[in-house]
Amino acid sequence: MRPLSFSVCARVGLLSSAFISRRLASNKPLSRSFTIGRRIMTVEGKPKGDLFSYSLGRFLYNEQMRLQERYVEFDVAALKDVVSTHTGRGNVVDFVKLSEGGFNRVFLLTLEDGFKTVVKIPYNFLVPKKYATASEVATLAFLRQKGIPVPDVYGWSSTPDNAVGAEYIVMEFVADMGLDTK
Repeated sequence: MRPLSFSVCARVGLLSSAFISRRLASNKPLSRSFTIGRRIMTVEGKPKGDLFSYSLGRFLYNEQMRLQERYVEFDVAALKDVVSTHTGRGNVVDFVKLSEGGFNRVFLLTLEDGFKTVVKIPYNFLVPKKYATASEVATLAFLRQKGIPVPDVYGWSSTPDNAVGAEYIVMEFVADMGLDTK
C-alpha cells in the first residue's frame, strides 16, 4: 500500500496542526492577518445594503418567509442615543453592520473618544420573545460572576416598546479573531 501524500493527509485531517505548521514553515514563512469584522454596510455614506434586512445568505426553502422573519426595523438615531446614554462616552461617530447570524444582527458602534461597543438586535422569530434577550443578559451576568471572561453588558431591552423600536443588547466590544477565521 502506498503512503498518503502530505496534501491528502492534510485534507482529511490525519496530520496534527503542529506538524502542518512545521511543514509549511519549512517551505516559506506564513503571514497571519485577519479582520475584526466585515464592513457590510454603514449608516454614513452610501450603505452597501439594508440595515434592517438579512443580506448575508440565501435560503433554499421558503426564502421570502425566512427573510421576513429576519427583517427588523429600528430607529437608528434612537439606537445611537441609547448607546451614548448607556456607555456615557459621548456621541456615536461610526455605525457598522458587522454580521448576521441565526438569531441576531450585530453592529459595531464607535464613539467620539474611539471607544467601541457592540449592539445585538435579535430577529423577531425568537420565542418566547422577551425571554430570549433577558436570558442572554442573565447568562452573561452568571458567567461573569463565576469568573469566566465575557463581554460586559452596558444596557439592554427585552421588549420592542422603547425608543429604538426593537429589542437590543449594548455590550462591550472584544477585539479578537472571529471564529470564522480560525
